[in-house]
Amino acid sequence: MTGHRLERISILAALVAGLMVAAILPTRLCAGGFNPNAPSFGVLFDAFNENYKQALYATQQGEKKRSSAEVAATRLAWGMLLLRYSETPPQAYRKDPRWQADLATISGYIDAAHAQLEAGNIPEAHATLEPIRRLWVDINQRNGVRRFGDELVRFHDVMEPLVQSAVAGVDEGSIAEFRKKLDALVAGWRQVQHFGFAPKRAEDKKRFKEMVAAESLAIDNLAKATKAKDYPGIASLAAKVKDAFAKLYLEFG
Repeated sequence: MTGHRLERISILAALVAGLMVAAILPTRLCAGGFNPNAPSFGVLFDAFNENYKQALYATQQGEKKRSSAEVAATRLAWGMLLLRYSETPPQAYRKDPRWQADLATISGYIDAAHAQLEAGNIPEAHATLEPIRRLWVDINQRNGVRRFGDELVRFHDVMEPLVQSAVAGVDEGSIAEFRKKLDALVAGWRQVQHFGFAPKRAEDKKRFKEMVAAESLAIDNLAKATKAKDYPGIASLAAKVKDAFAKLYLEFG
């Protein structure tokens, strides 16, 4: 078991303990049953998001045992967020009329993915989990919440069609359309770079800088191959763009 995995388990255990303590505190300490001493929305969302990203990765890789563990952890973290914030949204989302409906939709996706894994349908579970990150982009956008992970999701939305085109094969007849996708990719990456995100810890800053540089290099190499009409090289270079992005998203999305 990796140190990163142990750290996430420790966070979940601490959150469970905190919510159990909060649940038994006298209700007179809580306005409307809402306990101010329970974990904040940021803490609960980060716990959910970290497990969700790992569940996405595990199901994409087709790892059955790990997928089941990660989706179970995601369900636990999501359940804790719902327990505290479903009926009483945090301040940033307080006026959102779709808050409860969207949270219910996310719950449905997670439960469906869990059932699909139980039936051994790992690719289907991955496809079911995918829309959750896009739904959070929509929630944050309509409530004026800026989050770096959302910018990465937007970049993913333009990257994926490009990678699929590259895998299918680019030739003289499709190179013009592929260039349009590449232009969208470059513009999307520029938005990521200009977001202004910076990790707090020194070791994270170094790793973040290296990952951004790796993605920039992968995109530059793909652009050069496209300009040179290096059709055999385009597919492999597009895959490197996706691989570099996956590492960045897992760490900082």
